[in-house]
Amino acid sequence: MRRFRGGSVCPVITLTDTHMNTRFGGRQRPHFDVKRWVNFGGEGGAQPVLPPSTGHTVEPPTAKEATGDSVPY
Repeated sequence: MRRFRGGSVCPVITLTDTHMNTRFGGRQRPHFDVKRWVNFGGEGGAQPVLPPSTGHTVEPPTAKEATGDSVPY
């Protein structure tokens, strides 16, 4: 997401867990569940720790932005 929206975009996450298969039957591992992305402004670098309500919600990249191509209609 930072490649498309700049370095000042940060994820708002929820820490969850998920099952991970192993040779010995499996175990739980941590997993970051991204809820949304917020933009705190600026041009990147180290960001101060701010509450998630301080930033502006960012839209996900479109298919055209992600692939750098367009589909003719």
